[in-house]
Amino acid sequence: MFRVPLEKLWHISATESGYPFMWFLAVFAVAMPIGGNLMQKWGPRNTMILGSILVGIGWILVGLSTGIGMLSLIYGVIGGFGVGLVYGCPIAVAAKWFPDKGGLAIGLTVGGFGISALVMAPILKH
Repeated sequence: MFRVPLEKLWHISATESGYPFMWFLAVFAVAMPIGGNLMQKWGPRNTMILGSILVGIGWILVGLSTGIGMLSLIYGVIGGFGVGLVYGCPIAVAAKWFPDKGGLAIGLTVGGFGISALVMAPILKH
């Protein structure tokens, strides 16, 4: 959704327009175990609050980006870290709420995260 407009706005290549998402995925993967540790210490609610604040800050600051490097840092690192903290919380809670149907609960939770792109893409086009 955002790559082509970024390429036109900043006159960058398709590879360069993928950098923010690449950093997002890398930082997301690194932040997940940190989020798991925080969840054990603080609980899922407080971990979600911290992660949500980071995601919100990332999205707000993205509007100030003046280039692909800055966008990669803000969206990729700040946003990716926030989502990495948040991602495991609903999975852990779903598994605890439905211990007899843990696989189904976790599958539906992760599926909801994945299908969000299918829901948001048409909305963002309008």
